[in-house]
Amino acid sequence: QGYQADRQRTVTALDYFADKGWIELESKQMTDVFRVLELGACQGDSAHLLSQEIHQLFLSKEETEINRVHAMLSLFETNTCLSHRLASYFADEHAPAQCGHCSVCRGNVAVLPHANVQGEIDLALLQRVIKPLVEAAAKEGLVVSVEAMTRFLCGIATPLTGRLRAGKMEGFGKFAKYPFDEVQTKVRSVGE
Repeated sequence: QGYQADRQRTVTALDYFADKGWIELESKQMTDVFRVLELGACQGDSAHLLSQEIHQLFLSKEETEINRVHAMLSLFETNTCLSHRLASYFADEHAPAQCGHCSVCRGNVAVLPHANVQGEIDLALLQRVIKPLVEAAAKEGLVVSVEAMTRFLCGIATPLTGRLRAGKMEGFGKFAKYPFDEVQTKVRSVGE
């Protein structure tokens, strides 16, 4: 946009750079974009406070999205009229208790598949596969948080995993079949 370049030409150039190994491309469905409006707010002590504020904003957004997904799943797993539940959510108290049209009213209650029950997480394996991530981060002068380790183990790409080329490490996604909270609890117990 700044150079008024053709988008397709830019995409072709980025693909070429990625093929040469000069950059690592990760395509995402949605991206939050920010613009610096006050440079002073991004320097010195202000930068630290701002980074904490943005971190809390992202954590809050993540929690809201997780809760939204769980609410949607519980809506479809209900054995009461879907239209009535949806109307109740939007405070419509005049909706009939049974619409007669939704899958529940027609006798087809949805049963969503549950995650496969996995065996106990092997703590020795967990420690072994986290070690290369922690060592790579230390070489860059970085400390890896419990959340970052958990995302790595569950196969969730982050800017840190991209920077450290952690997606190519053995441990990336090693515990992807386990619930995130369970992996996070184990990572915390290893760090204690």
